[in-house]
Amino acid sequence: MPFDRSKSLIKEDAKAAFLLSEWNSPLVDVPGIGPKTAEKLQSKGITTLYQLAGVFLTFKAAGVDEEDWCNKMWEYLASIGCPGGHRAGVIDCLGEKLCLAFPGIYTPQ
Repeated sequence: MPFDRSKSLIKEDAKAAFLLSEWNSPLVDVPGIGPKTAEKLQSKGITTLYQLAGVFLTFKAAGVDEEDWCNKMWEYLASIGCPGGHRAGVIDCLGEKLCLAFPGIYTPQ
């Protein structure tokens, strides 16, 4: 199942708060990432929001459109056991936060 931002379970107020948060915030501050997913990410060496954003950005290569980019992150999150109901929200929130730093990298809803 590919990424579909309309499947995000994240409430707008939670996303808005995240977008205003610092980049050095804990992983559990990312809407959709709870303690279990944070633990799985940490087991892969991802302990900060910076690193999680870095993983997402590694999938953004030349010739990779936004849909493919997000689908690759979807697959990564699935591979570490992030619950299906939260993957779309995590990707959408990260995409929007990255768009604040890199305008045009992601199309906010």
